[in-house]
Parts: sequence; C-alpha cells; structure tokens
Amino acid sequence: MYESAVSATGEGRARVTIANRRDGGLVFWLVRLYGFAALTVIASIGLSGLVVYSYFSRNAPPVPDLRNYASIVPSAAYMRDTAGTTLA
Repeated sequence: MYESAVSATGEGRARVTIANRRDGGLVFWLVRLYGFAALTVIASIGLSGLVVYSYFSRNAPPVPDLRNYASIVPSAAYMRDTAGTTLA
C-alpha cells in the first residue's frame, strides 16, 4: 500500500525517497508565511476593536430620555452683538 521511505542504493548507504513532494520552493513558503502574518494582524485588529467597543459600551453613561427635553430646558435664547445689545 505505501512505498518504503528508504530505498537502498548500490553503494550500501540508504537513500531517502520523499513520498509527498509539496515543496514549492522559497517563494512559496515566504508567501505562506506573510499570508499567515497578515491574517494574524487582521485578526488582532478585529479583536482589539471588539475589546475597545465592549469597554466603551459597558462604561458609557445611560442615554437620557429626550421626549421631555423641550419642557425641561428653557427655550429662551438671546443673541447679543459685541456692544451687548439684544438682537433677537
């Protein structure tokens, strides 16, 4: 079923035969390395964003009820010029 990984040569020493020849060379492995590094950086940024969002969402003050805001806050506003006279 499986071939032997070691075959004997005529000189008496064992020669290694590789069953899986997925080598690809230096460029192939560098692309894989940098691809993995890029995915790690993207995952780290995403996780950091999630942690920051959860921190601020838990520690933010409650949202005020704005339905009664107009009745609570005074609505009179005065505009004054540089001399101090009322414009409106």
